Amino acid sequence: MRAIAIITLLLILGMAYFLRLANGLFSDDPLLTALLHGDDSLNAKYLSIDFQQYISQHCPDGRASACIQSLVSPDWGKPVSVKFGIGSGSAKSELYYSGWSNNQSIVIVLLFDEENGRQVYTGWRGFVPSEGENRDAELLGGQRHDNEFPPVKN
Repeated sequence: MRAIAIITLLLILGMAYFLRLANGLFSDDPLLTALLHGDDSLNAKYLSIDFQQYISQHCPDGRASACIQSLVSPDWGKPVSVKFGIGSGSAKSELYYSGWSNNQSIVIVLLFDEENGRQVYTGWRGFVPSEGENRDAELLGGQRHDNEFPPVKN
């Protein structure tokens, strides 16, 4: 009886998770959405301390959004949406698809780690047009390093 209750609970939780995904409730990343619109107000909440320091030393005006704007092609138009694609716990990365007004789908991977018991972002890679599931997955897994920031240390 207890096993049936546990299985039923897992099915209900799985269905609730699926429905939330289908309805887009997990779709937007607040930090990424803000940065694509030039808003750096969420940096302290979502970026690691080391990454914030790196940004202040290597981005125009010390702003992450300014670094990102240098990666954006005017041909893409304006950012319209950010949708979560897939995460990789082993690679500590999350892949997002960003939709743009000129019908571009741009792949962005956020790198993360844990700091003081919470997940924080430590870098990014991508900001390139989607090339299909397999090529996009190479960004997620770290086989590709397009526009990686901070750059890969050899």
